[in-house]
Amino acid sequence: MSTWSITESDVLTITLNYGDLEYAIRKSDMYYESYESYTILATFNKFVYNKFVVNPRDIVPTCYMLDWKDCTFPIATDRDDLLEQLIKMLQSGSDTKVQKNGVDVGQEPTLNFIEGTNITITAVDDPTNNKVDVTIAASGGGGGVTAVTATGLLTSSGGTTPDISSSVDKGKLVGRNSVTAGIMEEITVGSGLTLSGTTLSANVSGSITKGTAAGTDTYTTTITGVIGYADGDCYLIRFINGNTTSATIDINGLGAVALYRNNDGALIGGDIVNGAEMLLVYNATLVGFQCIGTAPNTLLAYVTNAESITINKGQPVYVFGGQGDRIKVKLAYNTTDGTSAQTIGVVQSTSIGANQKGLVIVQGQLDGLTLFPTATWADGDYIYLGATAGTITNVKPYAPNHLVYLGYVTTASNGAAGRMYVKVQNGYELKELHDVQAQSPADRNTLYFDSAVTQWKTASIATILGYTPVSPALLINTTAPLTGGGSLSSDRTLAITQATTSTNGYLSSTDWTTFNSKPNYVTAGYWNLGVQGGGSLSTISLPGNIIKFYKIYIANAITVTRLGCNVTNAGTAGSRGRLGIYSDVNGYPSALILDSGEFTCDSIAGKTLTGLSGTLPAGVAWLCSVNNSVANVTFSSHPVSNLYPLASLAPAGGNNANYTHYSGTFTYAALPANTSALTLSLLTTTVPAVYFYS
Repeated sequence: MSTWSITESDVLTITLNYGDLEYAIRKSDMYYESYESYTILATFNKFVYNKFVVNPRDIVPTCYMLDWKDCTFPIATDRDDLLEQLIKMLQSGSDTKVQKNGVDVGQEPTLNFIEGTNITITAVDDPTNNKVDVTIAASGGGGGVTAVTATGLLTSSGGTTPDISSSVDKGKLVGRNSVTAGIMEEITVGSGLTLSGTTLSANVSGSITKGTAAGTDTYTTTITGVIGYADGDCYLIRFINGNTTSATIDINGLGAVALYRNNDGALIGGDIVNGAEMLLVYNATLVGFQCIGTAPNTLLAYVTNAESITINKGQPVYVFGGQGDRIKVKLAYNTTDGTSAQTIGVVQSTSIGANQKGLVIVQGQLDGLTLFPTATWADGDYIYLGATAGTITNVKPYAPNHLVYLGYVTTASNGAAGRMYVKVQNGYELKELHDVQAQSPADRNTLYFDSAVTQWKTASIATILGYTPVSPALLINTTAPLTGGGSLSSDRTLAITQATTSTNGYLSSTDWTTFNSKPNYVTAGYWNLGVQGGGSLSTISLPGNIIKFYKIYIANAITVTRLGCNVTNAGTAGSRGRLGIYSDVNGYPSALILDSGEFTCDSIAGKTLTGLSGTLPAGVAWLCSVNNSVANVTFSSHPVSNLYPLASLAPAGGNNANYTHYSGTFTYAALPANTSALTLSLLTTTVPAVYFYS
């Protein structure tokens, strides 16, 4: 093998400057010889390295600082080739560049290792292998890591080199556990929020946070994301149940706070109705929610105080005029028409200064009043306008004072918890009634009714009579059998004589007994029809679930043992009907005397209900019928023998048409014990032919 060789006496100088490389080789000739030695003096910038060896067997030559020794160079074809390889070798042995996290820190020929806290550095020179071994180890720190564990949303496979993983779901937030410090937990992205990548944003599409409140009066609801009450917070709440008194709401268990009407007064019973939706706005000053959308229990008027003094809550006022978009009011009192007839309501504001604006309640509940001490007021008292400006009374006023109802006491209280329901009702003077013409009455006029114009009018007695009354000696003239007439100059006694076989007069009790023992229309062992005899019977179609009552007259008390009717047009399959008799009270059906029980209405036949027993006293009674057929059932004459018409209150001629009777809706069942729960109408139409047997 042949190489270029340089003897020890030869000197090769290479100077490396920043940016420029200058070199000079002082040697006139080089020649081939094997394994000759040479000496190199190399200057790098300001640092001089004397005596080093290049190992040509490395891909990148490595430099070592040595004493004078031989250097073996790579094979070169000529001097220029040797020089080029030498320069490459020297460049590779320049200062070391140091970086931290990819950022340059410096470039120097020496790299110094410094021991930090709990760190031990051991450096051992290994010239044989041309290296320095550096060992960095932990010290004084408890013996190093023995195991790695994880909690919360992190899991560890264990040991000193574990696999760490997370169970966080996609689209979730992570936050600190509110109970255990240092533990992380998932936070659900609630309604109205969107998590996209690392960005959490609110959805503002016109919706409003809402919830459904359960309970009655003390309401509770759950709304995602609400962690406290702040002034101006707004929620749309649907109430399952209405309220019966003042109310509170608790959102997410944050504590119950009061609910107020939008005019700041606490809610009253009926302000919330079942299923109502209201907008609740938190008012930090009130420490409660003001409700928008309460039931319309209150009607208010915005007014101007026309008095020269302040008017206060609870004082009645009347309309005094108008001002722009408002009415003007003054304190009302009942001694004149002008200060009472236009009473509009009661002051709702705490006070309204002179010429200032405020609220008057026209109708509805007004609370927080000190006007109703229990010594003189009671719950339910009527409230009237008083005789002094702005006062009230529970003593009803009479003429010449004017009657004005202001409302009712709902809560009498010795403190400030009094309540009243305001509903103004102005009393009327006679001349103010819509059907009275009495605007200009004269002295000693009286009131009379003029049927030609259906109005009440005022006039003198002479005008009403059509002549001027005089005081002549008037006579009472009598005609037999009446006696006792004469002039009105003294008291007169009128009398009538007892009848005889030849003289008209009154009947004695003996005569009555004689007539009373005569046979009557109702005869034992016969059927009786509740319309007058002599006339024909009309057919009537009876709709289902309609009950009808019509009168019969009983001369003497009887016992009814059968009831019957004749179905001439069948009803719906399976339909049933009932007949009955009721007593009479003041010309109206009253208590049940007899219920026939059921009979079928879905077949054409005469229906006879037997085995009955009901006593009818002398006087008026009421026959009735009802069925449950969908299609109308038709009744007509009854094909029975031994039929006697019964004296009744039907029209003359005996026809059951045009018969005045009562009719009403009744869901088919056993006949009611009385008619108090029925709503009956008086009609004049055909009635069903119902028969009874005594």
